[in-house]
Amino acid sequence: AGAVAYVTTPAVSWASRKFHWKRWIAAMVVFFIIIALMGLAAFWVEHVIVPQFISLSHNAPKMLGALFEKIFRSDHIEILGHRFDANALAAAMVNGLGSWIGGPATVIVDLLAGIMMFFLAIFLLAFFLISGPQLARSIFWLVPPSVRPRVWVIAHKMHPILYRYIGGVMIIVIVACILCYIGAGLL
Repeated sequence: AGAVAYVTTPAVSWASRKFHWKRWIAAMVVFFIIIALMGLAAFWVEHVIVPQFISLSHNAPKMLGALFEKIFRSDHIEILGHRFDANALAAAMVNGLGSWIGGPATVIVDLLAGIMMFFLAIFLLAFFLISGPQLARSIFWLVPPSVRPRVWVIAHKMHPILYRYIGGVMIIVIVACILCYIGAGLL
């Protein structure tokens, strides 16, 4: 929430100046644009990724078995002098992954925790967009008065670097997700 608010704060400031809006109105417009983009992403995940994940989970043992057969050029794998059936090894790996994920209770608890963290992040995003500059100024007053001038100079020099770094990481994540989706679709 903090990183997204930090990167989108210039859009809030621009909308506030351009349309002569109060900051909270501009922040809410940017907030709802972000929420709309997240809704589109969730729609895409629900209609594209979830069905593919379900299909993958059902076909994982067969796919791993076929992969092992292609890699080892046999339906039996020899590892450290022991001979394994490729399909049995694949099924054991999938079952091990299932036990690593946990039972239904663990999945439900993790799902509820994820939902709570999502809503907390949404509320924090709105808070940071509305009162981000005030919050930054307030945090600055926590610095001892004797070093405030030096911290002020360092903060102003770091701002463009930090802004570009966080924005760049977000762009890299988005591009990597798109390329992985395209690459996985071509396999």
